[in-house]
Amino acid sequence: MTREIGIDLGTTFSAVATIKDGKIVVAENKEGNLLTPSVVYFAQDGQIVVGERAQSFLIARPTYCVWEVKRLMGEDVTAYIHPDTGKKYSPVEISSLILKELTEAAKQYFGEEVDGAVISVPAYFGNAARQATGEAANMAGLKVLKIVNEPSMALRAYTVNHGRMRGIYAVLDLGGGTMDMSVAQVDEVECRILTSDGDRRLGGTDFTMALEKLVLEEFEKQRIEFDASDPSDAAFLQDVREKSERGKRELSKLDKTSINLMAKGAQVALDITREQFEQLTREYVDRIKEKCLSAIGKGAGDVSKLAGIIVTGGATRMRNVQEMIDELAGGKVPVLKDVPVDLAVCQGCAIEAYELSGKSTHVLPIKKMKDVSTFDIGVAAHKLSDADPNRMYVGCIIPKGTPLPVSKSRRFGVASMPGSSGLAAELIICEGTEDQEYKDAMKVQSFTLTGIAPGSDPEKPRIEVTISVDASGIVTAEAMDIETGQKICQEITRRAIQ
Repeated sequence: MTREIGIDLGTTFSAVATIKDGKIVVAENKEGNLLTPSVVYFAQDGQIVVGERAQSFLIARPTYCVWEVKRLMGEDVTAYIHPDTGKKYSPVEISSLILKELTEAAKQYFGEEVDGAVISVPAYFGNAARQATGEAANMAGLKVLKIVNEPSMALRAYTVNHGRMRGIYAVLDLGGGTMDMSVAQVDEVECRILTSDGDRRLGGTDFTMALEKLVLEEFEKQRIEFDASDPSDAAFLQDVREKSERGKRELSKLDKTSINLMAKGAQVALDITREQFEQLTREYVDRIKEKCLSAIGKGAGDVSKLAGIIVTGGATRMRNVQEMIDELAGGKVPVLKDVPVDLAVCQGCAIEAYELSGKSTHVLPIKKMKDVSTFDIGVAAHKLSDADPNRMYVGCIIPKGTPLPVSKSRRFGVASMPGSSGLAAELIICEGTEDQEYKDAMKVQSFTLTGIAPGSDPEKPRIEVTISVDASGIVTAEAMDIETGQKICQEITRRAIQ
């Protein structure tokens, strides 16, 4: 027997679930817990350890550990360099190790082979990060059924647990490394995402680092500095991180916490009140609120139009975040948080996998999920009227918020493509809104348009670019010279967006 699973691949913690006997079941890991730390440890004997055992080495051997790689997904960077061998690991390779561990945990817990997986990503992940997630799964030997948005999956879990949901709902997903806010219309048969907003570099880790910075500033006052490349200093810095994380969690329940540390003959003892912590992190809460209001404004028009606000992600436990959500709700909009905030996304992924498997007997009240593109994508082109021949602007083909899957086309003149004569013009697929000035960091991929003659009218729109975004939010494209019928390039995929 085989089964399909749903995976919430998180920045700090990950989880895996399935549908078994008509119920959502979250798999326990080897230690008997539902959450697996997204940490990888490279042992001296060559063994690679993932999860709780890896996390236990963060202080003792931090230079042999790597964590929080999710923020690097889709970037053409090195996530980790082994201090002994010098071997480099990409974010994709590290993520594949975590996915493999989760898959093995599912096999062991459910006693069956895994036939495929639905894997969640932040709604605001671009094309590069989504494809990188798929690559990590393939590297782990895992068949990807679909890449899905985290807030959409949290909503999916709630529609099963609250079968009578109707109206417009906002979903706030605040995890360790990312935040998303999606707004959806829910009726008797479907959940239709109306809009999403978010920040792939804002999450609970930033709140922890605010306390960490406060501690290190106290050591700096005593003229003591630390070098992260030094093993002993790295161990101390990880201890600072863990004590700061513990302090953050305590301040969600208590009015005051203490952080005490000693290093290099100096001691720092800090008593931190909740009020101080809230002042330190006010800018993060304000940014989260701004993104929430932006999404609600675009999707519902006003908070009062919402039937409810769904809260998911471990970082939503922080008191100042909870207060912000309550303020947003204004005492009039229900705040739903009865599905465990750490598990709602993986539960939704399990439901999605169950539906996609084709084995579904629909014993669960599953609604159809219709998601939207969470980024604008098009082509970078010159404006012929622009005095600067090097400047380019985005010709958007698929705007953010377009229902998925989708395929749209737009024509461009050869003269508007980068390149001086049209004989060696370049087609650049990029992320960006209509008429936004193009920057290199917006590039998804580019190709040289060889053998394309400028013709008698190089300004005539004749290069037809067709861009498609599938249900996983992954982009492919092709271009054709409509005068000759020649396909110029096909199946454009991504290159890292920085």
